[in-house]
Amino acid sequence: MISVLLACALLVVLTTVIHYEALVLMSSALPGLRITPRAKLLLVMLGAFVAHAVEIGIYGLAATWFRRDRCGCCQASRHSTDCC
Repeated sequence: MISVLLACALLVVLTTVIHYEALVLMSSALPGLRITPRAKLLLVMLGAFVAHAVEIGIYGLAATWFRRDRCGCCQASRHSTDCC
């Protein structure tokens, strides 16, 4: 139980740092670009979308790891009905 709580806290910190760094990168890079404000907004939206996709992928990997760690039967037989 404590390992799950620590892993969840680590995931929240990790994804918060990823999101923060993506926003810092965009806010420092965008002023130097010679494009219209509308194009800059689109780049910010795209950057936020990519950051969210990376964060979702991290949560997915963590969920897969926890499931395999808890359910060794899943690796032996993918069609097993007693798998959690």
